[in-house]
Amino acid sequence: MPLYTSAALYGASVFDNCRAWHADAASLVYGLAEHIERFKESAEEALLTLPSDAEITAGIWAVLRRCRGRTFVRVRMLAYGTGHDIGSRQSSLSVFALPVAGYAPAAPHLMTTKTVRRAEGDLPRALKSPSTYLRVRRDVVAAREAGYDDLVVLNEHQRVSEATRSNIVMVKDGTLCTPPLNEGALPGITKRILRRLAVEDGIPWEERPIHRKELDQAEALLLTSSSLGVVVADSLDGRRFGPSPLAAQIQRRYTRLPEEHPDHECLTSLADEPTSSPEEAL
Repeated sequence: MPLYTSAALYGASVFDNCRAWHADAASLVYGLAEHIERFKESAEEALLTLPSDAEITAGIWAVLRRCRGRTFVRVRMLAYGTGHDIGSRQSSLSVFALPVAGYAPAAPHLMTTKTVRRAEGDLPRALKSPSTYLRVRRDVVAAREAGYDDLVVLNEHQRVSEATRSNIVMVKDGTLCTPPLNEGALPGITKRILRRLAVEDGIPWEERPIHRKELDQAEALLLTSSSLGVVVADSLDGRRFGPSPLAAQIQRRYTRLPEEHPDHECLTSLADEPTSSPEEAL
């Protein structure tokens, strides 16, 4: 199965993003195995056949080798159908890097959506497909036209699901709280890593339903995704959050992990040549 092809899109496409810290000839990728596993789950839902994990990793490393300087980048893996008919599982895979800087404001202004998103959608929540991002685009445009940066998405029970492109973690009473998957949230890898770091630091973590009204008593709101990393929201519906030492602590822990703990289990080093040659992947 070829990497980096320009074959015409047909039938279906899925993607995943992972976050990488690149310095000189070495790269550290957050949750690489988990991202590849979620990518494979999306491909299976879309009935697409992917290359092996080793080939995907080699493609990611080939891209990261071209990143220069010490910087965060996000790596996107995009699989798209290339068969002759809609029933074919044949696909091609593209891997490319995008800058993290400029993706979103460092302290976004949020608003609560006026429409609801059903907790159980028509497609599995783990499926990441470009076609589902039409709704995301509409939501983001609506937020920005209203003077905000992003939306807090509610489900039909008026409980928090997620933001348009990220998970939400609420800081309240010294605890990090986040909605469970059955509230309609995407199974985010960054949020999963954040939970591990919180547990290591002895910070209480809860997964439970969060009603919209509870956000009015929140100390802070965190947005988490591979593209964003971990950011602290400035405000919600015009109410500005005050300084939150706990939010700042866990944000710093995540962001500085590659520098302070490069051997952490949540990071994968691609400093050595993978088994499958990146040059062959090109």
